[in-house]
Amino acid sequence: LSSGQLVVAEDSSGWANLMVLDSQIDPDVPPIWRRMWPMAGEAALPQWVYGMSTASAAGDQILSTICEQGLWRLNLLTAQGSVKELSQPFDDLAGIDAQPGRAVAIASNAVKGTGLLELDLNSFSWTHTPASKAVLSEAQISVGEAFWFEGYGGELTHSWFYPPSNGLQGIPPLLVKSHSGPTSMARRGLNLGIQFWTSRGWAVVDVNYGGSTGFGRSYRERLKGGWGEVDVFDCAEAAKALVSLGKADGQRLAIEGGSAGGFTTLACLCFTDVFKVGACRYAVSDLIDLTKDTHRFEERYLDHLVGALPDFVKRYEERSPLNHAAMINCPVIFFQGLKDTVVLPKQSARMAAALRENHVPVEVHTFADEGHGFRDSLVQIKVLETTEQFFCQHLNL
Repeated sequence: LSSGQLVVAEDSSGWANLMVLDSQIDPDVPPIWRRMWPMAGEAALPQWVYGMSTASAAGDQILSTICEQGLWRLNLLTAQGSVKELSQPFDDLAGIDAQPGRAVAIASNAVKGTGLLELDLNSFSWTHTPASKAVLSEAQISVGEAFWFEGYGGELTHSWFYPPSNGLQGIPPLLVKSHSGPTSMARRGLNLGIQFWTSRGWAVVDVNYGGSTGFGRSYRERLKGGWGEVDVFDCAEAAKALVSLGKADGQRLAIEGGSAGGFTTLACLCFTDVFKVGACRYAVSDLIDLTKDTHRFEERYLDHLVGALPDFVKRYEERSPLNHAAMINCPVIFFQGLKDTVVLPKQSARMAAALRENHVPVEVHTFADEGHGFRDSLVQIKVLETTEQFFCQHLNL
């Protein structure tokens, strides 16, 4: 703040709220923190890369994004403890940067693509400049609906359900998306990759499985020691719940994910009998290998998600899809960047080879100039189109 006070996010209350340090920092004096803006919402998220920002000082005020029930909103917080929600239509917000009287953020919503949101903090007016031209009218867009279901341990679990948007009648095939991270979150901002599927007659469910960000500390800690079980159960249960409601065809269920989401995809194919086909992008298949080869930023991350080695080596082996490839009996397609230094290409190659040994239909597509996360838009399009062709072939669509 302009007063020199330090503000941090802290979640001992169960929610990552902002707190203010009243006194000057002195190593010999116990700090006195004040939780001035208590709320059942998240003002922070995991710092996966440099430069992520969910709050910014604007003089003696703070502009903060707050996540509640999977949606983000903008609040202006004052030094007197008041909270004013700013009226604006965007609920997927990131990259907040403020100064007295003015702020910017990256913003989208269910029908507007990502763009630069500019805010006047005096008049509370705003403008939004999309990063690219709209390719769909609002009438063509499938809007994500909050879908809660009973997940791992009987806990209520959140997802975004997208019904088909092409007007075809009948019960649709369903694509389950398992997000990466794995303690990231499925957001509702306009995602053209999801619209690719809904415009072709698919329903899509983007699952915020236990461990996801944005729903409080206890929700996030469901994944502690449980990666490969909690996420797997929740993705399978989301599909089963939608089938039971008549919103999806139980004989045409697909699952896809990248990185950690690819691990969840493979584990779902190994340890459940729900899905008929799967697609993996740069997927983790061997957890022990991941501890040896992944980048420094995530070093020891699996101590939290699975357990510390060597004490939990058996758990690593039990949850690694590569060790249970014989349990997969449905077709799988793999996409892998050959410059990936986070999940090495050998993970996809070994998993695909193990499936071929068991006579499971497999395709592997590699990209010489891609790393972890595909950046080239032409590659992204090819992955979508190739995945659709593979799914349609093996689901007789």
